[in-house]
Amino acid sequence: MNKAEYQKYLSSDHWKRTRRYAILNSGNRCQRCGISLALWSDINTSPLEAHHLTYERIWGERPDDLVVLCPICHEHIHSANFNPENEKQFRTILDQAADASKSMAMPMRCSE
Repeated sequence: MNKAEYQKYLSSDHWKRTRRYAILNSGNRCQRCGISLALWSDINTSPLEAHHLTYERIWGERPDDLVVLCPICHEHIHSANFNPENEKQFRTILDQAADASKSMAMPMRCSE
């Protein structure tokens, strides 16, 4: 898939649904830094971005093919400072962010 075809794909209804599902599935948070955008009024215009970890299944992405990122983290991943060969480190960061998200989602209890 060339760049023009990929850009066309990103404007397709299929990608919009896939992106929306990924954002909802992430709890409306960046899976790298954990910033929450849960109060964003319209998920379709959310600044969160779905980043492809693989391009092997365009038009048929699996949930684990995508990671939801805020624009700053997404830019960092595409920058020269990010080493895409170090997928294990990135996965560790994602796991830590997921663990942090789970602990933040726990309801607080009032003391009696």
